[in-house]
Amino acid sequence: MTIESNPGDRLISGIKKMVRKQINSIKGIADIPKLYARDAMIKPIYFFENDHVMMVVKKLKREEYNVCIVVDKNKRLVGEIRDEDLIMIMANTALKEPIPQILNHGYKRDIIFETAGSLAKNNRNTVFETDPINGVLKKAYKCKNLIVLNKNKEAIGVITPSSLLKLLSEH
Repeated sequence: MTIESNPGDRLISGIKKMVRKQINSIKGIADIPKLYARDAMIKPIYFFENDHVMMVVKKLKREEYNVCIVVDKNKRLVGEIRDEDLIMIMANTALKEPIPQILNHGYKRDIIFETAGSLAKNNRNTVFETDPINGVLKKAYKCKNLIVLNKNKEAIGVITPSSLLKLLSEH
């Protein structure tokens, strides 16, 4: 006469075997490098609050960036200016101002005398350079660009969709 084992014991034994297999399959995970925000950032284009906006336009065009960081004299973040913001201002001028409409020219009229600080948008889309990449990805899911800050809250980099994609495709 054989004694049947309890079905619950067999289930627990099966779960333990599965867990052991999973542990063995991920033992090498400690060798995988940990990624942080600093690994995905690129060098930003900086402007100071009093820099002329036309400098911003020219540099964004020349560098083929789509965002610049506006900082104060201590490199503390004031905000960001995106190429989309500049285009919206120019488009608004073209649509609402009679002179640009008649001449088909003069779209920069509303920004020509502005400073970078006056156009900078406050950016709450920041991460610290030591933030793990998973947290960065969560934030990147909700916004286009992330500004990277160091421990002193100085703006030291920017994470763009392409810089993030480059990092993730390498790992």
